[in-house]
Amino acid sequence: MAYHYARLGANILITARREPKLKGVVEKCKEIGNLNGKNHLISLDMGDGEAPSELIKYAEHVFGSIDYVVLNHVISWHYGEWTGSEDDLTRLHRTFTVSFHSYVSIASHVIPHLEASRGSLIVMSSTLGKIPMPFVASYSAAKHALQVGVKIRVAPQFLRWCLHG
Repeated sequence: MAYHYARLGANILITARREPKLKGVVEKCKEIGNLNGKNHLISLDMGDGEAPSELIKYAEHVFGSIDYVVLNHVISWHYGEWTGSEDDLTRLHRTFTVSFHSYVSIASHVIPHLEASRGSLIVMSSTLGKIPMPFVASYSAAKHALQVGVKIRVAPQFLRWCLHG
């Protein structure tokens, strides 16, 4: 997705946990994008409750304003039957932190920027939020909460959806 926006001449800020992978994406964006464009990275873990506000502060620092936000971070799924174990509860908490809370936090923080720029918030979600599948209940529940919560409560005037499987 970053490559697509780079080809359109957009300034890019990407984030993920693995900085070496991010560096490769930023280099490719520089090659295919606007020669005068700004291409930045910040290594963050969206499982950390402070990461969303760190991301927005960094974006404000490097760009000044924010026009488009694409939320597309994911967490690996745990396939298995729910047993109520401590491991299940830990995975549930992490899944909701990454796949719901961080999305809502970022969306909430960018509202003033999107109001000023008349920008858009693009949320990548999953069909599992609408049609659950056995053994991925935590992920399905987080994506359903995301689709309902952000759509109705957080930033509906800026929202553009993309569901994928």
